[in-house]
Amino acid sequence: MSEINVKTLILDESISKMTNLLEKSPNNPLTNIVVSKGFVADEMSEILSMVMSMDESIDKLITNTIGFMKNVKSTYIGADNTSADIFKE
Repeated sequence: MSEINVKTLILDESISKMTNLLEKSPNNPLTNIVVSKGFVADEMSEILSMVMSMDESIDKLITNTIGFMKNVKSTYIGADNTSADIFKE
């Protein structure tokens, strides 16, 4: 059986870094305001829409990763405590 090693300190550091990254995210989302007309303005508007979509997706990815890491840590600690209790008996 293979051993699973989880370094909770590294998990904590990673969770903290990602949480800080989310907190530093701009509070004012980008706005798609077209101030002129024409091909270039249309293309710039499309690029801005894609950037806004990527920003939302990256925020969701970071949020989901934080949740996953917290679950891994919790499960690992719980399994470790259960194993310790078995050996105490």
